[in-house]
Amino acid sequence: MMTQVRDGFSLAHRAALMVARARRTLMTIASALVVASLAIVGVGHAGPIDELAVMNLGGGLTATAGLCLFCNIPVFTAGGNVGKMPTVNITSAALSGATSITATPEGALAVSSGILNAVMEFAPNATAGSGPIVFIAPGTPPLSKTFDISLPQGIAFVPKKPLMLLSESFYVANFTGDPKPANVGSVILFPANAGTSSWTGNTLGTIHNTVVCKGLGLTDTALLLPVGLATDAAGNVYVANSGNPAMGIPAYVTEYSLTNASTSTTGCFAPTNLVGLGTLQTANGVAVDPAGNIWVSDLAANAIFEFSPAGAVLTEIVGKKTKLRSPMGIALSPSGLASGVDDVYVANSARGSIRLYPNASGIGVQNISGTLMLRGPRTRITTPIGVAPL
Repeated sequence: MMTQVRDGFSLAHRAALMVARARRTLMTIASALVVASLAIVGVGHAGPIDELAVMNLGGGLTATAGLCLFCNIPVFTAGGNVGKMPTVNITSAALSGATSITATPEGALAVSSGILNAVMEFAPNATAGSGPIVFIAPGTPPLSKTFDISLPQGIAFVPKKPLMLLSESFYVANFTGDPKPANVGSVILFPANAGTSSWTGNTLGTIHNTVVCKGLGLTDTALLLPVGLATDAAGNVYVANSGNPAMGIPAYVTEYSLTNASTSTTGCFAPTNLVGLGTLQTANGVAVDPAGNIWVSDLAANAIFEFSPAGAVLTEIVGKKTKLRSPMGIALSPSGLASGVDDVYVANSARGSIRLYPNASGIGVQNISGTLMLRGPRTRITTPIGVAPL
C-alpha cells in the first residue's frame, strides 16, 4: 500500500541518514519514570495531572539505526506517586522501531514505526499483548495506491468537530521519504478512515520537501527532515524540521494551512509561518496552545522553547537545574489548558523520566527543575521518546 522510496547513493539521502543516526545517538538508556503533582518554585500554579501514555524505547537498540527492537507503551492513571506501576503496559511486536505516540480524537493511541515504515492505532482499552486495530504499511491492503513513506515520525490529527473540514483526518511526517533524489522528508495527509475496511487507499494531500519543490521550479515549502507534528484548532499543521548543527542544516518550525495541504495539486506551497530559525539547534517535539504559541523541544541544546506566532521567544527552559537531557516528545496538559495555563510534559529521554513544567508560558529564560512526574523501574520506562495525555 505504501511504497518506501530510498536513494542509498544521493547526498541528500546520506545526509538524512546521518541526521537520523545523530538524533538516536543522543538518546542513552537511563533509569525510568513515575507520577507526582508539585508546582515549580518561582513559576506558579501546577495543573492537575492527566492520564498519560509514554512511548518507551524498551529493551535494546539496533546497531545500525539506533531504533528499539522491543518498544513498549506504559499507561498511567492520573495522580499517584513517583515509581508507581502502569495500569497497562502494551508490548505488541508491532511496536518495533516505534518513533512517536499521540492520542487520537477518540482516545486511542496512534503510533509510528520507523523499522516497519508503518502507522498504527491501538484501542483505548488495549491490554498488554494487544495488537493494533489499524495498521498502515507497505504491502497491506488496500493496494489501489502507493505512498512515499519512509521512517515515519510524528502524527497529528485534525480536531473532531461537527461540520469541520476533514475532521479527524491526520498528518504523518516522513523523515526520509519523497521522490528520488530528494529523499529528505515529506508530510502526508490521510483521511480519517485510513487503514480501515472502508478506506479506498486514497490520501488527501502531500507536502513535499524543499529540494523537490525547488527542483521542479515550484513554490518552496521549506520542509526539510520533518520530525514532530502538531495541529491547531483549525487543523493547520506545525512541523518541527529537525536540523543538524554539525552538517549546517538549520532547525525551525513551519506551519501549513489545512486548505493548502488538502487542495494543492503539486504539494509545493509556502508555509504560512516559520519560527525558530537561528534559535533552535535540533527541533524535535512540537505542540501548539490555543493562542497559537508554539512549543518545541531542542534535542541538542537540552532546552524547551516557546515561540509566539510572530516568532518571538516567550519561554526558554535551559540550564543544569532543568535536568533536561535529550528532550524529545512534548505535550500540553489538556487539564492545564482547560484552566487557561500551559503545563508542558517532556519526554526526557536520556534521563529516563517524564518532567512537567507547569504554567510555563511567557516566563522568559528560566533555569528551573520542573516536576518529576514518572521515573523508576516499576514504571517500565527506560528511555522515553514520547508522551501523550489521554
